[in-house]
Amino acid sequence: MTYSTKMLPEAIHLAAKRQFKIFPLHNPTGDAKERGCSCPKLQCDRIGKHPRIKNHLNRATTDPAQLVDWWAASPDANIGIVTGKKSGIFVLDVDDKNAGSGSASLHKLEQANGPLPETLTARTGDGRHLYFQHPGVTIKTTNGELADGLDVKGENGSCNAPPSVHANGKTYQWVNAEAKIAVAPNWLLDLLTQEDVPDADGDNNVIPVGQRNDAMYAEVCALFKTGASRESILRSALDINRNRCQQPLPDSEIRGMVASVANTHKPSKAKPSKTSRSSRNPLYWFPFDVHSFFADQHTQTLTAAQLGWRIRLMAFAWQNRGSLVNDADALFKLANADNKKQFKKSYRRALYDFEAVTRDGESGRPIRLSGRYAPTVLPGESDAMFPRQRESGRIDLIRTGNRVDAKSRGVAAFTLLLSPDQFDLNRAVTVVVNGRTLFDGIVQRDIRTLLKWAARDNDRTMLFAAELQVAVPLRPGSGQGQ
Repeated sequence: MTYSTKMLPEAIHLAAKRQFKIFPLHNPTGDAKERGCSCPKLQCDRIGKHPRIKNHLNRATTDPAQLVDWWAASPDANIGIVTGKKSGIFVLDVDDKNAGSGSASLHKLEQANGPLPETLTARTGDGRHLYFQHPGVTIKTTNGELADGLDVKGENGSCNAPPSVHANGKTYQWVNAEAKIAVAPNWLLDLLTQEDVPDADGDNNVIPVGQRNDAMYAEVCALFKTGASRESILRSALDINRNRCQQPLPDSEIRGMVASVANTHKPSKAKPSKTSRSSRNPLYWFPFDVHSFFADQHTQTLTAAQLGWRIRLMAFAWQNRGSLVNDADALFKLANADNKKQFKKSYRRALYDFEAVTRDGESGRPIRLSGRYAPTVLPGESDAMFPRQRESGRIDLIRTGNRVDAKSRGVAAFTLLLSPDQFDLNRAVTVVVNGRTLFDGIVQRDIRTLLKWAARDNDRTMLFAAELQVAVPLRPGSGQGQ
């Protein structure tokens, strides 16, 4: 299967990193004298700007496999991004083809209302695209209504993404590819919307210290219901935490909250009734990873009774934002156990990954799901609950440019994932393990690697274009890697 060296990787990157909904556009053909469009029209008036597929607004996707299929069929297709709530963005199109009218109009608006914040920006064939976070209310797609030369790409709209080719032959280019997508200022939203938009700078609705966890949890769930991307929701949640909480929670807690809801929140297409379970609590199911279940040494040592307790208690914890009250009698009832004496003796084994904490602004010591799967030592026990027969394997890596220095112990082999953001894949990569050079050469990019790890990486913070299998030499007489 062939694919474009430019378009497909960028399409996958935007879908994975930005969570933009992507679809293929037609592209310009011919030269400057005889410019045409890849579509069948002889006199196309939207060269390189209209979709190659039917129903593109609904079929646009972040699925890398679908993107590969589309660009395998049309390797030079321009990249289209659906704007509006689906991608969590709207775009201000500054069109300067008429003697700089768009920039002039924007300058007047900024003089009257204040400057726009720095945000993700792309150069187009005759202007700029300024990307902003979607506010959660309707942003209409308009042409010139805001001001002369200023178009808005909102609901049911789309825009070309770099490195698409413009009808005039110029290539769309990112001005600041790694920039964050900013929240639009209130004055711009006032001009673009008829609905009330929450003022991020206001002092109303201050969240007191004792209500931060519950309030922020509700805010995150509400943000997911807008259909915005996870990255956009995280930015909004961090802003709410910093601007509305009397004393903001640590950013790490907000990130964990967003990650938790992202893995479980499945908004229904139908409108829930006022009494439906999903309307009361969007976290009405929790994930079950089969591979993790069978690989977890702790779970495999539990008795059938302990495993049953664990599943029931995890379900109750999930409904309570990961917490259970630290009361053996109450837990006995929640677990629906038969023998209280047996339960009190061994329930901690079933809750091996829970830890005792004090929740924000509350007294008492509830137990909270920590998410850590490590052996723990119970009161009165001197050894780890599940001792290992031998020391665990370990690898410590340090990267300097294209060189990786590794120190390994008890490891026979490992896989090194290479991101073009971190490595120059046009140059040799050197891997040194325990002082010995095990690899020094060019690592070939592989589209299969890109797709495989894009599908597995929940955070989608990095795209791995190549992978390298490294075998660690055995120590003499040891039978295992160094």
